Amino acid sequence: MKIKIETEEFEISPEILSTMLDMMQETVGDGHERGFLFCDSPEGIAPGKKCTGAKCSIELTDCGPDPIIGGFHTHPQVTSFSQPDYLQGFERAKKHPDHKHLLCVSLLDKGIRCKALKELPPPEKKFPWWDTEANREMVKPYFTKRVNISLEQINELLKGTPWEELPPAEPVIAIDEGEGVKVVPTKEICPVPKSYDELVKELQEAYEKITAPKYKTEVIEGKLVMVPIPPAEVVSPEPVWVDIADIEQPDPSLIAGGEVLGYAKGMSPVLLLEEKVDGKWKIHDGRHRLTAFATAGYKKAPVVFVKP
Repeated sequence: MKIKIETEEFEISPEILSTMLDMMQETVGDGHERGFLFCDSPEGIAPGKKCTGAKCSIELTDCGPDPIIGGFHTHPQVTSFSQPDYLQGFERAKKHPDHKHLLCVSLLDKGIRCKALKELPPPEKKFPWWDTEANREMVKPYFTKRVNISLEQINELLKGTPWEELPPAEPVIAIDEGEGVKVVPTKEICPVPKSYDELVKELQEAYEKITAPKYKTEVIEGKLVMVPIPPAEVVSPEPVWVDIADIEQPDPSLIAGGEVLGYAKGMSPVLLLEEKVDGKWKIHDGRHRLTAFATAGYKKAPVVFVKP
């Protein structure tokens, strides 16, 4: 069956739509995100491995030898695409032979929202990872306008109704995006930032461990791998709070969403070098920790200064 989003067309299997419906209901039941990749197989676009995530995160994996041409995941709330959704779409599209990507999320059980990639940004263009309205506005021009696919439309597609003959979809206004009056959330959108006081105990415990072996992510032969970081000499007597705006911006291509969310659950200080470069403190270790703090809405991050 065909899905058309502006000038982009995708032939998908009925299994993709029926799996979306199943996952939406499962998410309503337990509040956990679910999803799968769209795999561009010789027989057409088929669902990849079914994945179950947490209440605010999910990692989609495994199309085997087939190129990834998109992905779908559920949201436990009526929220739209996040900044990581867009940036992961860029990275996956780079590996597709035609640089195509179909990005779809569920709006709880209200329906499905999709966008297609229009073009990849130039290689020198870098985007912040953390999820803010301003950051999302930077990446939206590279995608089509959103298309809502209602439950009624999904059922019509499964019956064999052509895309062009579908009845109009009811508009759904997401909590975090949309025209007109926005829905007021009944609970906070995650991640929920902890207070600075709540972090003190965690940070003091983590401080004792920062001389342990450290690793960082690097791109080697097109893959993100973990490489060891030489031990550093700690020169701060205790963690201090530094404006995130005064710290270098991590390269988004080196940020793994799962690792960011892991640090969001158990924060520890970012390790900075003692001297600024181009007016910014240089990160020795802690790109993902810094991104986790920024994503959670903090303006400052706890840091420890070190000598390499």
